[in-house]
Amino acid sequence: MTREKFANGLYVLIYLLAFLILSFHLYHGVGSVFQTYGLNVAKYAKVIEIVALAYAIIVPLGFAIVPILVIL
Repeated sequence: MTREKFANGLYVLIYLLAFLILSFHLYHGVGSVFQTYGLNVAKYAKVIEIVALAYAIIVPLGFAIVPILVIL
């Protein structure tokens, strides 16, 4: 079923676009979690930004690997 669905380029494009949107959402969400718990202080701001960016890249990229490999 995975091969069938991801054989269609349009389906892959929509799938990858959804994960791009998820990436922005995760980036904002991780930063907001630290702010909610009061840990968003100047001392940790750069670390929080790096963690949020890494998480926002790694998670969607992990899911995006499947359709990319099927297309290749």
